[in-house]
Amino acid sequence: MATDMYLAALGELAASMNATHTAAELSLSIFFLGLCFGQVLIGPLADTDLGDTIAATNRPRGASPSDGCLATQT
Repeated sequence: MATDMYLAALGELAASMNATHTAAELSLSIFFLGLCFGQVLIGPLADTDLGDTIAATNRPRGASPSDGCLATQT
């Protein structure tokens, strides 16, 4: 989803930052590199006992927005 929003606003991003379109595309490449390196660094950590602790603390944060959506009425 982040990539879709990023791509849709790429031209506007370049214009608002007074940058070239090439520089905006470079920022997208750096975004992907950060995403990849995050997976490489956090992936093995998630396989350890510390990963269970990280998952246990993140579950409530992920569930609360979903619970809020369920509680709303349309």
